[in-house]
Amino acid sequence: MLPTLYGLDLTAITVGGKPLGLAASSYKVPTIIDSGTVITRLPMPVYTALKNSFVRIMSKKYAQAPGISILDTCFKGNVKEMSEVPEIQMIFGGGADLPLKAHNTLIELDKGVTCLAIAGSSENNPIAIIGNYQQQTFKVAYDVANSKIGFAAGGCQ
Repeated sequence: MLPTLYGLDLTAITVGGKPLGLAASSYKVPTIIDSGTVITRLPMPVYTALKNSFVRIMSKKYAQAPGISILDTCFKGNVKEMSEVPEIQMIFGGGADLPLKAHNTLIELDKGVTCLAIAGSSENNPIAIIGNYQQQTFKVAYDVANSKIGFAAGGCQ
């Protein structure tokens, strides 16, 4: 991995408290956290499972809308009015986790169209990138000297 990138060991993802049901090997791709990338990208098998779980829960309350560009999981409604959004939790080796609430997972792209702010990565380049939209409202510490990264709840709202 390049010395300017910060690698993470993504081991699982849950949606609404339930695991995606994937084999551990599904997560074994290069995973980085990048403040210069807006939208999180996940390997296609992981993204597809996350999308299916998210849609299963969201579609009970919100009608689906056509996707916009790479964001193919969209719903009718304003994100600020969506009160029943399942938490997405990213779980990392070493016991760290990143609990993502609605403001970290949904983005209103058009008036009345809100999309999941996570997309699949290319089949030819399976990689996971934790983007800055998911990092918002977390304290993220980049220890450049020791090539380490840390994050905790409580960043700017």
